[in-house]
Amino acid sequence: MSVQPIEPQPEHGVIRVGASEAVVIPMDDYLRLRAIERHASADEIEEAETEAATQAHERWLAAGCPGSQSHADVMNELLAPSGGWSPVHSA
Repeated sequence: MSVQPIEPQPEHGVIRVGASEAVVIPMDDYLRLRAIERHASADEIEEAETEAATQAHERWLAAGCPGSQSHADVMNELLAPSGGWSPVHSA
């Protein structure tokens, strides 16, 4: 299943700080979304969270994966206190 990224509505402002984005929406829209969330079933909330995560990932891919690091760089950062990480090379 591929979910197409949803862009903010024209009446919703977008704030960008570094790699982070936030959408400014009218209070009525916010209150309506909160009410929908309160009345939704656990399955509906899980489905919506999955869709939102998929859309965020699609946006990240479309933007060229900003901030991504190689596996080796991440492992070195995570394991630096223990002396870093060395990939095992098979012969």
